[in-house]
Amino acid sequence: MQSLITHRLLLNSYWHTMRKSKGSVMTGKWQIDKTVSVGHIVSSLLLFGALATAWANMNTKIETQSVRIDSVENRVDREAQRQLDDMAQIRNSLNRIEDRLERITDK
Repeated sequence: MQSLITHRLLLNSYWHTMRKSKGSVMTGKWQIDKTVSVGHIVSSLLLFGALATAWANMNTKIETQSVRIDSVENRVDREAQRQLDDMAQIRNSLNRIEDRLERITDK
């Protein structure tokens, strides 16, 4: 109950001062403050620094993944070539066996 009363008093005090101030929302006039605090400048610089760091990290990760993808592609190509060579050897072996069988059956 005490906090509700305190809240009401603060709320009434806030609106009372808003009605008295020049350029407030209550009168419909806008007021632009032309000063810039040091906090705004520092936070803006930190934000730009964080964005630049994130961009650089993202580019580094992309380059790393690109190198990994290239190595996997090379490995897959080598494996495919090895399989083709193995299949050619198997065909040669089967042809030799077939030729031997034909020679045996011809005798």
